[in-house]
Amino acid sequence: MVAWARVLPPSTTHPASHWLMTYSSMDTASTGSSFAIGLAVSEDGVKWKKMGKVLEAGGIGCWDDGGVSRRHVIFWDGQYLMFYEGANQKGAHAIGLATSKDGFTWTKDTHGSNSQPGGPIFAPHLQDEDGWDRGGASCPHVVNVGDSLGLYYVGFDRTKKVSAFGLAVSAQNDIRCFHHA
Repeated sequence: MVAWARVLPPSTTHPASHWLMTYSSMDTASTGSSFAIGLAVSEDGVKWKKMGKVLEAGGIGCWDDGGVSRRHVIFWDGQYLMFYEGANQKGAHAIGLATSKDGFTWTKDTHGSNSQPGGPIFAPHLQDEDGWDRGGASCPHVVNVGDSLGLYYVGFDRTKKVSAFGLAVSAQNDIRCFHHA
């Protein structure tokens, strides 16, 4: 199974001379099944070669131990950034960060936030019991806003029956610190 393909075409703004496609897939090799993120490359944007899994669920007890799935990749300040949706075994969704110098080898961010080492960089707004995005933050899409980044996401309420689009903005030049707009 492959789903939620995202493509980064060749550009003069990043070093890759080929097309990069990230996609979600079901990782059945690990204990239980969970979503993982794969990579495919293309010279022409038509014929693709799968390169395999590049990001997987965290270890038991991690914020993303239930899997990683939808993501958005950009090139920023000399590196590729992957903002990805992760979920824990209880179904709590948040957004994490992975980095890469070449677009092929990815490393999950280890700085974390929300008091979780290596944890999400953006999580649901838990302070408000009836908050519109208390139930989760998912589907990241990031855009450059001068010296900051704008993170568009889908948030859902605690019942997980109502969803809406949200926007968070990074602190100037800090890709790990997003604030609800």
